[in-house]
Amino acid sequence: MSFIPSRSRERLRIILAITAKDLLEAIKNKNTLAAILPVLFMILVYRYLPMMENRDEPPNVLVADQTESTFGLLMQDSPYLNVYLFPSIERMKLSVRDGDRPEMGLILPENIDDLLASGSQLTLKGFTVHWVTEDQAQELEFTVEEELSVLAGRKVEIEVDGESIYPEFDSSGRSSLMSIGLTFSVVMLGISFLPHLMLEEKLNQTLDALMVSPASGWELVLGKALVGLVYSMLVGVIGLAIYGPLVTQWVPAPLIYFSGSLFMISIGLFLGTVLENRQQLMLWSWVVLIPLLLPIFLVKMRGFIPDTAILMMRWIPSVGLSRSVSVAAMQAVSISDYIRELLVLVLGSIPIYGLVAWILRRRQR
Repeated sequence: MSFIPSRSRERLRIILAITAKDLLEAIKNKNTLAAILPVLFMILVYRYLPMMENRDEPPNVLVADQTESTFGLLMQDSPYLNVYLFPSIERMKLSVRDGDRPEMGLILPENIDDLLASGSQLTLKGFTVHWVTEDQAQELEFTVEEELSVLAGRKVEIEVDGESIYPEFDSSGRSSLMSIGLTFSVVMLGISFLPHLMLEEKLNQTLDALMVSPASGWELVLGKALVGLVYSMLVGVIGLAIYGPLVTQWVPAPLIYFSGSLFMISIGLFLGTVLENRQQLMLWSWVVLIPLLLPIFLVKMRGFIPDTAILMMRWIPSVGLSRSVSVAAMQAVSISDYIRELLVLVLGSIPIYGLVAWILRRRQR
């Protein structure tokens, strides 16, 4: 590191010393687990709750029946399948995309009734959403083929090889639950972890000792921000591993999570700097959390919320984070799909960090 100026090396040493001290204190502090465990629990809930619902119900079969065929109506009467008919292939695919359980999408040929009447072999094109495992797809294929063969009175085959449907920004279903779960983890950990740690330092007068140390306001800020980033990214790695079957974009996903953590940690640092006790923290945490979390749900209520309001809410950092997290489950993306949200998060955090450094510098005087 000889190429680094001595003054910069000294600043880096101070920042890393603060980080190391806070990391050790966080490990010993019971509030660390109290902040992390609820966040991990929320990630698990959003990941596995859909699996616990409707486990005993027949499989859903979403059928594009463009000619309102007799066979389509016959399928709806099956007690072994939940069949939903759609007038177009596009609408069927949108519904499969937004499902929160493994479902089979099918396309009925426009001459399906004539094919059945002629006794021709029947092969249907099938679709599943991308996170459905091979075993789940095979089980769906077998169940649906068996029942349709009974209804048709002859062997019906379904081709689903390589036909996966991927979510988009406005999708619901499991990809939406993933973006909500991961966004909540970033917001709640960023706003709760560091304030608790800093309040503990104030009670133990450790922060007072740092205030009279050679560390500058910015060095204190960067040291503590690194601690928050370490724990936030640790939770992020665990979260992405939990959502692994849904994730297709492994390069942008950590970058997006890092940018969101950077912004939320800046808010946590500000709260930890200006608040003096846990009662204040409990009150002001909710004052901050509600405006950050509520719009995440409001932007998904298109049709109930005016489009203009939805466009405006997309500039809220937490909404932008949730939208960009959904990139992780999409098939093909470019940086232009999420660069605006990343810039809002990163650039928005800088003045907050600057404000915290200014407050700490004034206290040092």
